[in-house]
Amino acid sequence: MAQLNLLDLAQRSGNDQVIGLVDDVLFNSPEIQHLPVLPKKGTTYRIGRRTAFPTASFSKPGAGVAPSKSQFETQVASLHFLDVQLRVPEAIVKADDGSVGDLLSTEARGAVNAAFITLGTQMYYGQSADPNGFLGLQNVINGDSNFEISAGGTGGSSSSAYLVRLANDGVSLAVGNDGALDMGIWNKIQVNASGTNSSPLVQMAYCNNFSGFFGLTVASQYSVWRVKLIDATHPLTDALAAQLMALVPIQYRHGLRWFMTRQAAYLLQKSRTAINYQPAIDGSGNPAFAPAPTTLEGVPITITDSLKNGTE
Repeated sequence: MAQLNLLDLAQRSGNDQVIGLVDDVLFNSPEIQHLPVLPKKGTTYRIGRRTAFPTASFSKPGAGVAPSKSQFETQVASLHFLDVQLRVPEAIVKADDGSVGDLLSTEARGAVNAAFITLGTQMYYGQSADPNGFLGLQNVINGDSNFEISAGGTGGSSSSAYLVRLANDGVSLAVGNDGALDMGIWNKIQVNASGTNSSPLVQMAYCNNFSGFFGLTVASQYSVWRVKLIDATHPLTDALAAQLMALVPIQYRHGLRWFMTRQAAYLLQKSRTAINYQPAIDGSGNPAFAPAPTTLEGVPITITDSLKNGTE
């Protein structure tokens, strides 16, 4: 079933300005393109998890079995306010000849792009990226060997490749206030330009902002895995991916997608230039470089700049 993303959410809002802005910048933030979006009422919401099923057992006719029940836990999650403040002096707006497009529209697109890039980075690194933001996938795994393996690097320029289950009961993006993505109208107001508190200098400026309440929902712990410490001498390989996939229970092998850096994808491509000790060759019989990887263990790959080298 197709799931909502932020473009769909913008279209539901009925705000034509936001629709155009989101459509224009969505593909610059590949995580945001793929993350399912769940609108939430207000700025907090509950996550309910089943932690155990009832017990099933055989019995002799008439003997009966012990009653049992599911076990559940509930978590209250808070959404975090993301804000991009814009201010363009009136003199700058009037001096612009519009030859490269409307200045205020360009600033508005930049605001949405900045917001989505920040969301992408926060998705992986959580509060180590911005302590005022939501927890990220790195925080969820938290060094648990049931959800990560190491390529063997030691840090420095190393990176991680994340295997994420994108689903309403897996990893999704929560947007508060019924999914409101707010981009207001430009207002010309008087603002401080410079000077001292006792003798400020003021000017007229066009002001606006893009804002929303966001959170990363990980509804089940079986939603994110990673290969960490990937570097030039310890590349991501098909063997490592298979080792990680062995940690993924069968019932959770749906909606999966890899997210990795450009370096990790290149190292994977390089590792594939020989398959089962048989070199890949071109039409002339010469050794050939493997094609750019698009899948790994049958799972689609998304290359992103939101993941950084040297930020394990």
